[in-house]
Amino acid sequence: MTSKEQQDEDSPSSKKRRGRVTPSQVTLNRTPTRQSAETRSRVIRAAIKCISEEGFQRANTNRIAKEAGLTWGVLQYHFGDKEGILNAILESTFGEYIDQLQEVSSAGGSVHEKLSMLINRVWALISQPNYLATIEIIQNVGRDPDSGIDSSRLLNFWAIEISELWQELFPDKDYDIVKSAAARHILFATLRGFADNKMLSLPEPADGYRAEFDALTDAMVFLLAEK
Repeated sequence: MTSKEQQDEDSPSSKKRRGRVTPSQVTLNRTPTRQSAETRSRVIRAAIKCISEEGFQRANTNRIAKEAGLTWGVLQYHFGDKEGILNAILESTFGEYIDQLQEVSSAGGSVHEKLSMLINRVWALISQPNYLATIEIIQNVGRDPDSGIDSSRLLNFWAIEISELWQELFPDKDYDIVKSAAARHILFATLRGFADNKMLSLPEPADGYRAEFDALTDAMVFLLAEK
């Protein structure tokens, strides 16, 4: 296999065709059973709760094990170490994010309907504790030169997947490329801003940003005027 072929084989798009892209390999190559899958899910939920409520530094393995109601030995068996748990959180968040957006990309409807569905799905994801935990992990491992978690690779995967899914919704052949790119950046940046407000416990509007989301949808429809 040539160098070029190897790069193509390892590209996110080729991995996506073979199955969902994962930002890193975190399992210990054990065949998961229903019980082990439930245990892993329990630990991931406990770790997300600890990180989102108490912060990254306080969420040590003993604290996570206590929250999960398990021993450290059980956590170590399933994840290896704390980085294994953190990687599992990132994979879980990433996988759910992409699954939800792929459902939007396969749905029909008008531009307004697709944008409204996209905004609602993205907000439902990034307004949850696992998004806060994910951001905390990425920010902290990025400052740790000894961390084995490649957060840059993860963020690059997210950017690629979002770009590909946006193309499925609004292909360049039907929309102005510059306006479409601007709409994508504005939409996701706006939603991230709302999520940041939520993280800071700033008060939400009484309608839960409904009016803001409607205005954002209308603005994106205007920006995405077909060729």
